[in-house]
Amino acid sequence: MATRRSRATATRSSQGAHTPPPYNLSPQPATTASPVGPSGSGGGKRRNMPVIVGSIVVALIAIGGLITALSLSGGGDDGKEASEEKSKTPVAGHKGPDRTRTIEVEQCKEPETAYNDETKVKVPDFTFKDWKSVLSCLQAAGWQYDPRRINENAYGEDTVMRQLPKEGSDIDPKNPPKFQLDISTGNPA
Repeated sequence: MATRRSRATATRSSQGAHTPPPYNLSPQPATTASPVGPSGSGGGKRRNMPVIVGSIVVALIAIGGLITALSLSGGGDDGKEASEEKSKTPVAGHKGPDRTRTIEVEQCKEPETAYNDETKVKVPDFTFKDWKSVLSCLQAAGWQYDPRRINENAYGEDTVMRQLPKEGSDIDPKNPPKFQLDISTGNPA
């Protein structure tokens, strides 16, 4: 019997040496880096600073762009121009604007006097001119306008294709009519 016990003890002791110790499930103190101190190591505030500064710069640029776009949008009637800007999406065959075809603001502010009646002035020629320059001219004179978008791609986007009253017509500068202008979308008809 003594041999049996010694064998069992020997077997247990040899098995015990190969068994790992039991896991300790009690909470352990955290071993994280020390908080940000004079050395500047650790913590998240410093690493987020470039992201925060970048976000602020992007937000300011976006706000500045929005303000610029709103101030340059002009003054169409009843917001028609703004809704028309959304609807002019380029399609296949689209021709972009030609910003070199302009009209001088003075042609609206100081138009030619009519030949037959010195109390009237002649309407400037807006046809085949860039809409942005025509808009500046109309606004400088304080004339009302009704822009209408039409599909046309021979002259390109933002080209005034037709105007009423026609170029050279005599109008009363104290009570001018509302100008009707057909403006190209640059898209094929």
